Amino acid sequence: LDEQHELLGHAGAEGEQCLDRSLQFADELVRGERRRIDRGPIESQLGDDRLDVAVLGGFQVSEKGDLANWKIPGAKGSGGIGGAMDIASGTKTVVVCMEHTTRDGAPKIVRECTYPLTGLRCVTTIVTDLAVIDVTSSGLSLREVAPQWTAAEVQELTGAKLNLTGTPPEMRLK
Repeated sequence: LDEQHELLGHAGAEGEQCLDRSLQFADELVRGERRRIDRGPIESQLGDDRLDVAVLGGFQVSEKGDLANWKIPGAKGSGGIGGAMDIASGTKTVVVCMEHTTRDGAPKIVRECTYPLTGLRCVTTIVTDLAVIDVTSSGLSLREVAPQWTAAEVQELTGAKLNLTGTPPEMRLK
């Protein structure tokens, strides 16, 4: 799928065949049926709070769940917010998948975003190469850590305080 199309709900016109079997299989596991739509219809889906979960990439996520995912200050080009702002604000659960730090080792999970924002308080879960972190009303809660990592090591690479009770379990990778 490219940035101009999303995959939702049902298989389009009756009898239409899916040419990409991997998309069909993945979508059938989630919904049982599929359909491709353009940006116009997705906006109406978002406006009605019909999307339960969205998985987005991110450049930064704040301790309050603010998301910056469309422009890195100083980078070439104008960026491309696309439909991410609508998705972030119109979806019940937003999961952000990203690396835990930048190439230079700077945290991407921060107290406050310094990059242009896509959405305010919209992220519910952050999945990185080091941890799974939930955004709660009392801050960031460390749910799981990657194999061979400790909570203390993850905290050291995180730019915001992580709340935890006990030792978080290891991420299950299959």
